[in-house]
Amino acid sequence: MLAAYPQVPTGYDLGVGCAVHSYDGKLCFGLIADAHAAPDVDRLRDFLVLAFQELRRSTAMKKARREGRSAGVGTMQ
Repeated sequence: MLAAYPQVPTGYDLGVGCAVHSYDGKLCFGLIADAHAAPDVDRLRDFLVLAFQELRRSTAMKKARREGRSAGVGTMQ
């Protein structure tokens, strides 16, 4: 199995379902919507993509700072 995409069924008063599943070091997003309740659900998808990219950039910067600090530990000039 390469990926697992979760699904939240819509029904009753639920017009949009969004789920996240972690598998094999990856996050898989499942997004489903009632076209009448959320005709612009593609905007939600786009915002999720942007937010996840921002999170990845932020964690990469923090990791780089941590590695930069640990590289200088124990050295004196």
